[in-house]
Amino acid sequence: MNQQRYVVFIDILGFKNIINQFENPEDLGRELLFNFNASLHAALNNSSIIIDLTKDTLPKVENSEISFWQFSDSIILYSKDDNVKSLEEFIRVLNMFFASSILRGFPLRGALVKGELFTNPPIIVGKGLVNAAMNEAKQAWSGLIVDSSCFDGNEGEELLKRMLLEKMLINTKVPIKTGNKQEGSRLDQIVYQNQTVINWPQFMGMYINSGITLNTLFEKFAGKPDDNALIKIEHTIQFYKENIGSRRLPPFTYTAEMADTFSLLNTKDEVNYEFYNDKEDPHYK
Repeated sequence: MNQQRYVVFIDILGFKNIINQFENPEDLGRELLFNFNASLHAALNNSSIIIDLTKDTLPKVENSEISFWQFSDSIILYSKDDNVKSLEEFIRVLNMFFASSILRGFPLRGALVKGELFTNPPIIVGKGLVNAAMNEAKQAWSGLIVDSSCFDGNEGEELLKRMLLEKMLINTKVPIKTGNKQEGSRLDQIVYQNQTVINWPQFMGMYINSGITLNTLFEKFAGKPDDNALIKIEHTIQFYKENIGSRRLPPFTYTAEMADTFSLLNTKDEVNYEFYNDKEDPHYK
């Protein structure tokens, strides 16, 4: 069906390097399922998630407002309509998804726009998707631009004001690739544009300590970054430091075999482990 919707295009940063780090594609597939996709499921359901590592499935997504499809390192999410309530839900989901995914070693980059979209899965086409993909690709950090098209009309303007007050969105200068290289260098040429973005660092402060840094999370699966990747990391760290908050994320509970720091297939210990240690948090049951 072709109609106006909110649509998001997201890319996993450093995915080529991530693939090269895994000798067995099945190992990477399990990491994506139990860490990356589980982050999305938890955000969409806005609830704690129990993951049984003996089964290659996740709890069903109960969110009826947002649909998603993933192919390799590309993720498409779209709303069922262009109602402002759908946009508000999108902003909440994306903040939690980005924070949770980065904490698990999968930094993301994306864009949210409003536009025409035809959906008859697996066929998803339209100007909205094209614009989202273009806005995603030009950024030089881990973050997500919310395009001004999302806030047209009085209801959209009022939501923008409220989301800015609640710090779920923030206006900031986003590093944008011009498409050219710096003179005499292989580094991307960067300019800075004022944009409205999701404020995912608001969900990070409770889970980052002196032993965990954004650098180590970026390198967890992708390995040592090249110079252009280092620039993306530096921009991300700066944004994180300026906007860190203490909102909580839906907790994860892993049952059966516990994952080690690299591969889910290399462990033998039977454990019941909650990544965020938020069992007493009344928001998530």
